[in-house]
Amino acid sequence: MMTVAVLRSLRQSIVPSTGLIKGSKPVELPEDICISINCYAYALGILYRRQMEDFFKFNPGFVSNNPDSWKKDIMKSVDGDLNILEIPHRLIPLDSAPHLEPNEYLIKVFVEKYNKDFHFVRYDPVSKTWFHKEGFLRPERMRVYEKVEHSIFGCEPSSYYFGDYRPKGYFAIKEA
Repeated sequence: MMTVAVLRSLRQSIVPSTGLIKGSKPVELPEDICISINCYAYALGILYRRQMEDFFKFNPGFVSNNPDSWKKDIMKSVDGDLNILEIPHRLIPLDSAPHLEPNEYLIKVFVEKYNKDFHFVRYDPVSKTWFHKEGFLRPERMRVYEKVEHSIFGCEPSSYYFGDYRPKGYFAIKEA
């Protein structure tokens, strides 16, 4: 159950892009954070050290205490989490060309073909580079390809996709 104290700690653990990316490389994160967060938390900039009493997973919908809601509508689940976390954002449909305002970054949302998994990637407009975090591994820069069908806006993860992941849409996130 998400308590007010945990929600406050989550909000306080959100870092700006400069806390995640230096130049065109991901910042080396402490081991205890790497094993605490997944691709979703990383895409949102949440660097939260989970405690033993924290029973939530960083699944879309976890903030609203509905961590399996993403299987029904992942974009709605992410939107709900962002609203509760008070993170300014806007949804960008998949068929729209993402345009970023000053102080915004982009995340792209994917769901596995059979709805068994999800993946999030984060675009840094300063370095013009996509980053992601595979499960509980270290963040990494993604290999970039010019034209890849069903790709992550022209990029491909280095080793993540063993299944068939389908893009669902984008969120433009306003940095504080």
